[in-house]
Amino acid sequence: MDEKKFREYLVNKKADEKKIVNYIESLSEYQNYLEKQQQTIDTIEVNKVVDYTEYLVKQEKDDVLTFLLALHSYAYFAKRNDFVETAIDIFESYNAMDNLSARIAEWHSVEIRDEIFEGLQLLS
Repeated sequence: MDEKKFREYLVNKKADEKKIVNYIESLSEYQNYLEKQQQTIDTIEVNKVVDYTEYLVKQEKDDVLTFLLALHSYAYFAKRNDFVETAIDIFESYNAMDNLSARIAEWHSVEIRDEIFEGLQLLS
């Protein structure tokens, strides 16, 4: 990952400094994760992105969304349309269980929702 050029890209897109720092930090952590597998962010196959998001969830990290936003920006920067598409797919499914849980509680009852989702950890 060309951190300097990516930073310039974000600055040109009018991203604030906090967002720039968070995105670069998140992608650097991803790069470190990939290096253990002899991969880089520029060579990894797009279908392996989900593996990292699952890794973050298992590590109980709260920054999955930050990672996805950073990856989405990086994908546009690097012209990796396959990553753009994957990031969007993951975004769309990110809150699906929470939304389903809320709707079941609203339509049926909290008790039924709790019975259905017993043992599952949701985002909210």
